[in-house]
Amino acid sequence: METLQSNNLSQADLQRAKEQDYWETTAAIARQCGWTFLKHFTYTLDEHDDTTIAKPFPMHGYLRIYERIFREVPIFYAEKSRQLKITWTEGSLILHEAMMKNARLIADQSKKQEDADAIIERQKHVYRNILPYAALFDASGGFPYAAEIGGKIGTADKLEFPQNKSKIIAIPQGAHILRSYTWSRIFGDEINHQPDCAEGYAAAMPAISGGGHWNGVGTPNGRTWAYYVREGKDFQTGKKLGKIKFDSNSVKIKPIEAPHHFSEEAARYYIEKQLLDMSQEEFDAIPLIDLIACCPGLRMWENNNGITCIRIHYTADPAKDPVTEIGKEWYATERPRYTQSFWEREYEIRYDTFEGRPVISNWDRQVFVKKPEYNSDYPLLLSFDFGTRVCGTPIAQYQKIENFNAYRLKFLDELILEDSNTHEMAAAIIEIIKTRYPRSWSDNNIKAFCDPAGHQTTETVSDKSLNTSIKILNSVGIYPRSKKFGVPESTEVLETVFTLVLPDGSPAIEFGELCEYLIGVCAGGLHYPENGRQGYYEKDGWWDHGGDMIRMMACNVFDYVALSPEKMKPKVKKFVQIRNKYTADVKGYKVSKRYRRKAMSFGR
Repeated sequence: METLQSNNLSQADLQRAKEQDYWETTAAIARQCGWTFLKHFTYTLDEHDDTTIAKPFPMHGYLRIYERIFREVPIFYAEKSRQLKITWTEGSLILHEAMMKNARLIADQSKKQEDADAIIERQKHVYRNILPYAALFDASGGFPYAAEIGGKIGTADKLEFPQNKSKIIAIPQGAHILRSYTWSRIFGDEINHQPDCAEGYAAAMPAISGGGHWNGVGTPNGRTWAYYVREGKDFQTGKKLGKIKFDSNSVKIKPIEAPHHFSEEAARYYIEKQLLDMSQEEFDAIPLIDLIACCPGLRMWENNNGITCIRIHYTADPAKDPVTEIGKEWYATERPRYTQSFWEREYEIRYDTFEGRPVISNWDRQVFVKKPEYNSDYPLLLSFDFGTRVCGTPIAQYQKIENFNAYRLKFLDELILEDSNTHEMAAAIIEIIKTRYPRSWSDNNIKAFCDPAGHQTTETVSDKSLNTSIKILNSVGIYPRSKKFGVPESTEVLETVFTLVLPDGSPAIEFGELCEYLIGVCAGGLHYPENGRQGYYEKDGWWDHGGDMIRMMACNVFDYVALSPEKMKPKVKKFVQIRNKYTADVKGYKVSKRYRRKAMSFGR
């Protein structure tokens, strides 16, 4: 009996010794391998699950691929859907790098300091859950303990490891902080919400060029700097920077493919299992671009701007991919919770929707978008906006409504050009008018407006002389009228025009189906920035040009009249009335003396 117990104890001791050896070996591997570190020693915090504080890191094929991207790609921008654990993954890998490598200086950068501090707090959470395994790491080369200040691990904005001289610092957006250090790695979280991201990236370039890494991650928020990065365009001019160098979508022979007889759902799980079951040697032996081509929802490409782009769609996660049963349930539950624009931006990774209050708050496509009706009896109206990134003009008419003494501004068509100039714009608009509205061209029944900046904008023509944009239009027979309008006042005019109702109950402004860009402007593209100046919509380099076109058109067509005594004290603001010339609908507001305007009439 005693011999049997002795044998049992020996077997138990042997099993414990085997387990101890296994975990010490795993810890030794985890010092060098980020995926092993995530798989065996990383615990996250799930804010949606109140049953547990620490959860094992989720095992997904796309996250294993992301860990390899983190290791191998020095400069990348990852556009992503929401709820994919990318910030947790990036933060945990940064923590692993700071703990296991010497003299690493890493920045967690976000829009605000408190947002960056929140990333540090996540990393501290992961670190605290590694502490129970400290003895294992000691056996494989020593465990790097974080500095404790005042009984706490680090501070609100810092996580430091004195043993190996590594440090993680949380910083807000901007270039000035990045210039002050030589960074090993910079993690830009939600860079589409960092207005100063372009300047920050430029300031980080010296450190990056010297061997550092820059990782930008985020969901879209309109056509920000990251949009031009992923499109391979110059942020200042909008010009295309050559062809794509490589694209995972072009991979024809994939190293992992499910048998042809598998169902779509079975094929999806087969690929996921292969990605997770491969040994690290097998996984690293496959070219990264081929691995990405195997995983649904993932794409990688590089433009001529030197930044590798990664797309991580929610279908990369089998639990969210609608081809699986659980993915169908997730989609059916999540999709109805959000508006169309929110879903398109945050989950479908679209860059044409935005956060922020739209300028046209009462926009309704069914109300304002109608079949265009051209009437050659009325002049064509053009309102030119000049720019290197975007230029163009809407084509509109101010038409009388039958049976009513009222007029409606109708946008019939649009010309929108990217990476162009006034010469090309003038030729294109003439071609459109001659082709679609020949009677107006032959009768010279055209009225044009433009920004007064057209008098200062100079462009080089073929004979090397310099002409302003307005002179270039004059040279082809278009003579725009330029009048300066205050931005806040004219923006309020624009907002008010959308609230005007004609006697037949219809709106005073309409858009034809050909005006898709202008419709996008009104549907939220033109919006106010967070904490921006009152009355000034966001200058994003894309939609704001369309806002300028519509604003100029509205202010030249509709009256806004200064109604106040001739003699007023300098500090007293004057009252301005906005009205439709043919209806009694009136709205009023106050403006400074500088922006007072006299009554204007048009088209009588």
